[in-house]
Amino acid sequence: MLHNSHTIRWSQITSDTFMYGTHLHIDAHETYFENKLMPSGRIIHVWKMMTDYYSEKTLPQLPILKHGYTYRFTFDYDVEPEGHIYFKLIFKKRNGVEMAPVIIQSKVIDVTYPTEAFSYELQMINAAATSVRFRSIHITEPVETDVAPTFTVSSIMYENPDVSAINVIIVDDTGLTRDALQGLHNVVLVEQWQVADIAAIAECVAPLDRDDKLNFIGYTVDTNDMAYRLATQMGATAWVTTAEGLPATDDAVVNVYGQTVTPTMAYALVTPMFHASRQLRALDMGLLNGGRRV
Repeated sequence: MLHNSHTIRWSQITSDTFMYGTHLHIDAHETYFENKLMPSGRIIHVWKMMTDYYSEKTLPQLPILKHGYTYRFTFDYDVEPEGHIYFKLIFKKRNGVEMAPVIIQSKVIDVTYPTEAFSYELQMINAAATSVRFRSIHITEPVETDVAPTFTVSSIMYENPDVSAINVIIVDDTGLTRDALQGLHNVVLVEQWQVADIAAIAECVAPLDRDDKLNFIGYTVDTNDMAYRLATQMGATAWVTTAEGLPATDDAVVNVYGQTVTPTMAYALVTPMFHASRQLRALDMGLLNGGRRV
């Protein structure tokens, strides 16, 4: 079974697009590239997970992948002569150092996203091609079974014994970006959960509720709801991006954080480029790390 599919198209010209002597036509269904004099080994185009908009003037086109997960890359294109382009998948660490690349010469390949990777990019490289009709790349997460996974509760991450709070992040299916938790101490991640798991999760987290304050943190509609339910059950504090739809209760303290965004057309176009967990960067780190609101 396959799910969580992302469709990648060639929809823009960037500084990495080979334009010298090139005829290029981009429309909604395919991009046509023609250059009979382009040297072999040169990059035709690059798709990136991360870009610097101010210097590159382009938005990211690749989705954020989850570390340790295997994804199926399916390429839809025609090239003349047949087989005369290939793709190179490059993973980069946080410091920018490139890891061993994956060379892709077939139209379907399964790739595991390395746990130490911070970002990645995909290069289309010429191998004596004269023209390319590129339609799409599909990135899909393969699943071995239809049985729902069992929830997991991590050990304490970014541990700081001087902080008297435990910050429990309810993680959604898309995971977290690498910098989402920056500055947050004593973090516990709850992943692959279902609403029916509330009692079991509370039992797992209960030993942490002896001397430390418990914060349950959500950042999407579903994780907000789960954080609120757990906080209510354990008499703890819920941190949510909106309290809309949450029932009133005296059993939990609810703090609302982040930015409420009006779904304008501009936002609808840009929001797929950002990861939902970006909201966590708006948390009051001082308060969550045991401080007091002034």
